[in-house]
Amino acid sequence: MYSALEDIPGLLARLTPRDRLLIDLLGRHSVLTIDQIHRLYFPSLRATRYRIATLLDYGVLCRFRALVRPGSQAFRYTLGFAGAVLHAAATDQPLPRLPAWNERLTRLAASPKLPHLLGVNDFFCRILATARASGDVDLTEWRSEAETGEITGGIIRPDAAATVNTSEGACAFWLEHDTGTETLARLVTKVDRYCDHLAGSGRAVCFELPSAAREANVHAALGGQRRPLPIATIVSVRAADPTGPVWRRLGKPGLWRLTDLAADR
Repeated sequence: MYSALEDIPGLLARLTPRDRLLIDLLGRHSVLTIDQIHRLYFPSLRATRYRIATLLDYGVLCRFRALVRPGSQAFRYTLGFAGAVLHAAATDQPLPRLPAWNERLTRLAASPKLPHLLGVNDFFCRILATARASGDVDLTEWRSEAETGEITGGIIRPDAAATVNTSEGACAFWLEHDTGTETLARLVTKVDRYCDHLAGSGRAVCFELPSAAREANVHAALGGQRRPLPIATIVSVRAADPTGPVWRRLGKPGLWRLTDLAADR
């Protein structure tokens, strides 16, 4: 294995601009699958595997997966120790120590929240894949759950905050990736808290839901009432491109584009 930490200048010389983008993304959003990395940065899955193997060898990336029988789980990719050092240096953060970084990796791999985190990241990977293919979509902001604290002051913890721009307009929004485990009453309370505390944020509240049945139940529980900020939902069966006319708005008919959600509140 290439001893990256013994030759940081040499490692930096080996990294492509795409590698640096991946390091920054994983430094802020923790974990991706190989399919997500492929959609974001590479023309083919073969090219993705080849470059990832090199970054694993450099210690820039590391990977893990759970034992699943029958079959196997896809690897999850995060920063290796060399990648963590580079990200910390690039963002003016304290350099990590190896024991603490190994503990962090263990907690990430064992976290019951890992599927939820991958779901949140996949939502934005789909937007970025659309941006890459169309040239008319630009994800100008994507904040992690931790980074949303810079905006909300910790009053509410959205799963993410983002802004999408197209030639037809822009939309800033909070994202809630719902897996169906929360009760409807808790979800309604969450919407009420957004309305009470963040109505002046200029952002829509977007829920990604696991099924059409869950979506129907959410809209029924919210009563179809207009709120002081746009509330919209999407489900997996129509979410391949979240920027398209696939959003159902609370209290309004039809399906809406992402960039239309903030209009006519």
